[in-house]
Amino acid sequence: MAGLIERMALTLNYDPHSGLIYRGGKVAGGDKGNGYIRVRFEGKRYAAHRIAWALFYGAWPDGEIDHINRNRSDNRIDNLRVTTREQNM
Repeated sequence: MAGLIERMALTLNYDPHSGLIYRGGKVAGGDKGNGYIRVRFEGKRYAAHRIAWALFYGAWPDGEIDHINRNRSDNRIDNLRVTTREQNM
């Protein structure tokens, strides 16, 4: 998976203060109806909060990502934390 993060870092830019992911200067991804932002990369859709974590920390999260304020589209790094499924429920 490290190679995937490296390829993402070459194409996508993450702003940890706004929580937005950019591709070519434009906001990447969108809400697909459930509040979570999804970003298409190399033909697959990824949850923006997982991409944000990976681009900020350089590794995929070891567990689920919880939005601390419960706003599924708020992907600011200060609003994200790794949890277990039980904690996230």
